[in-house]
Amino acid sequence: MSGQTFAELGVPWAHRERDRVLVRARLSDAEVAVYRDGRGTISTSSPRPYLHPVRTRAGVVVSAHHPADHDWHNGVGMAIPDVNGAHFWGGGTYVHGRGYVLLENHGVIVGDAPKLQDGAFTQELDWIAHDGSVALHEQRSVGWTAIDQQSWRLLFESRLGTDAGAELNSPGSKGRVGGGYGGFFWRFPTCANVEVFTDQARGEDEVHGNVAPWVAWSADFAAGPGASGPATIVIAAPDAAAAGEPWFVRVTSYPGLGSALAWDRPAILAPGAVLQRRFDAVIADGRLSEAETRDLVAEVWASRANAG
Repeated sequence: MSGQTFAELGVPWAHRERDRVLVRARLSDAEVAVYRDGRGTISTSSPRPYLHPVRTRAGVVVSAHHPADHDWHNGVGMAIPDVNGAHFWGGGTYVHGRGYVLLENHGVIVGDAPKLQDGAFTQELDWIAHDGSVALHEQRSVGWTAIDQQSWRLLFESRLGTDAGAELNSPGSKGRVGGGYGGFFWRFPTCANVEVFTDQARGEDEVHGNVAPWVAWSADFAAGPGASGPATIVIAAPDAAAAGEPWFVRVTSYPGLGSALAWDRPAILAPGAVLQRRFDAVIADGRLSEAETRDLVAEVWASRANAG
């Protein structure tokens, strides 16, 4: 017996910190998203701010945090497995030839108090490595607007920069074929009858690794604590598509969807450079067909172009 307490051993249920709610996003009289600082995350799960719960206008919960299969999967946010050797995703580090190894290299993302606006906020964040150095600076913008009684729009924009330069890696860039996750990530709760598709691909096998300006996830959501029901999430990422970054998709092993900044090779950020990515999501009640989804994409992004 080691004589260590559960807190000293770092088990999740003994973690002393708890998340602090920073922002509550509301539309009319309904709360559609909560932004948390991530203090309730244990160190080996790479603490960071995130959105959870995210809900449809009817209240269906379409995000999950700290699921039993991956404690480090937290709602909607940004996470990168390797920034100059520091781990900002959580869990084990992929080592080619060995698989995932739990190393003492986990970082933490901390931010200033969000600056609130009408239906939006901005935040300055530091990505602090395991050695205490600042690996990245981030300017984050999050906004929310109603579309109609069935749907609303979530904007998540991130600007990553560093004075010294950075190399961003993933398991995919280190040799794990198809494991190029890292960047924007949305962890869903338990889902049944999942349909995932882009304008050209359909199903997990086709969409995973596919470069497309938008992707849709339609399913029957069963959130456990929280309202369940059918919903559709459509995420547009024209910046990522223009850069040739594919979608990372998991359906059979767990429900999750994200971008891939370093799919099969490192992403190099030069000193003083800024990597900017915008993710524009529509959260709708009900299961939208492919035709309805394409109409929605055309309508929503046409309005964005007109507004710009």
